[in-house]
Parts: sequence; C-alpha cells; structure tokens
Amino acid sequence: MAENHSKDITSNSDKPSHTSTNGDSFIERFKKSGLKKCGGENISYGSDNPTFLLTLLYLDVGVPSLGHRKALLNPNFIETGIGSSFFKNGSIFLVEDFACSQN
Repeated sequence: MAENHSKDITSNSDKPSHTSTNGDSFIERFKKSGLKKCGGENISYGSDNPTFLLTLLYLDVGVPSLGHRKALLNPNFIETGIGSSFFKNGSIFLVEDFACSQN
C-alpha cells in the first residue's frame, strides 16, 4: 500500500499528499487493501536520503501535535509498510503505513 501510493504520487508528478491522484484518502486506500482495523500513515519528502527523511519524522520538528512521532512509536501498530520513490527533480517521496493487529 505504501509503495503503491509513493509511486502514484511521483509518477503523476503530483504534490506530496495523503490523498492519491484518483482522490482516494488514506482511509479509502486502507479499506481497499483489505485492512479493517486501526492504521495510520506518515509521509515525508524532499531530501535524496530516505534515512534522513525518516529521522525528521521521529523529531517532528515544527509539528505541534507530534503526530508523526506518535504514529512511529504507537505500540498498537505492529505492521508497517514503507514505500519510497523519486520525483523527476530527484527528491524522494517517502510513505509509511501502519496497522494494528487485524485479528
């Protein structure tokens, strides 16, 4: 799911977003993938270094709610998918999707 979203955004040269180019929100993509219980998504873009982008999400600099950090450290999220792809200008779009147990 994360890889598909990353490729969708970059291959269509769309702006980084939780919404797919066809208009599907994260929740719609989550349900279409067959997941039914809790989940979350982080996105980041810019640097050509995915490790740097992931580190920025842990720090959540400039985000008052610390939502990215909370998702990354949420003990209920036991599954994760990471997708990354390049925009034509060389910057990376990183997508992290999370899910709790589906049992």
